[in-house]
Amino acid sequence: VFESFKDRKGSFKHELEQDVRGLLSLYEASFLGIDGEVSLHEARSFATSQLQPFLEASTKVARALEQPFHHSLAGFQARRYIQDCQDGEDCKHDILIELAKLDCDYTQSLYRKELWEVS
Repeated sequence: VFESFKDRKGSFKHELEQDVRGLLSLYEASFLGIDGEVSLHEARSFATSQLQPFLEASTKVARALEQPFHHSLAGFQARRYIQDCQDGEDCKHDILIELAKLDCDYTQSLYRKELWEVS
């Protein structure tokens, strides 16, 4: 699949270099493989190097490079999504924000209840 992002010389296409959303997707997808998949390692290296200039301009890029989606817990991702939306990132799905908030609130109340029971 990653070969479709490469040109005839085997290098990643230049038009990908300014597509931040595409680079983030490529970076996240590179974590779904198994050890030894060279194309996934190349994709991750390429995406990381191309995303570096966007670190200061985008908290989403900084967070993705700090903690990739597929190496994180769902609760942390929900909190990140809420925070991104509150920080003014592009959030088109209000229902997802509400569900993420409800999930965080529910989980927090469950933890409080469990803590109360053991103390």
